[in-house]
Amino acid sequence: MPPISSFPMGGSSSQKHTHQPMSPISSYQTVEESAEEDDIGDEYLTKGYLIEKEKHQLLLDEDPLRETLEEQERAEKEWKERIKQEQAHDELFRLEFRVKSNSKYESG
Repeated sequence: MPPISSFPMGGSSSQKHTHQPMSPISSYQTVEESAEEDDIGDEYLTKGYLIEKEKHQLLLDEDPLRETLEEQERAEKEWKERIKQEQAHDELFRLEFRVKSNSKYESG
């Protein structure tokens, strides 16, 4: 492909109506420039691209999130274990109560 500088920038008048002149690459924004334009507080909108600051923040947020999820999982397991213990205790109580209440009726 020929270098960009060899492409015509205007052409004949008939070409001007059918083709737009080519812009030099330097006229396009870089991701960083685009991010600066769309700056909202500390967050940057980069039209689909993560900038280093966002990437770093995501990595920082990953560990606390993982810890939170692990804590929730442990709490849920402990809760289920307590429920099982309570159910077992309740079942033993019911069995003992039935035996005692049945023996009262049988002896009377």
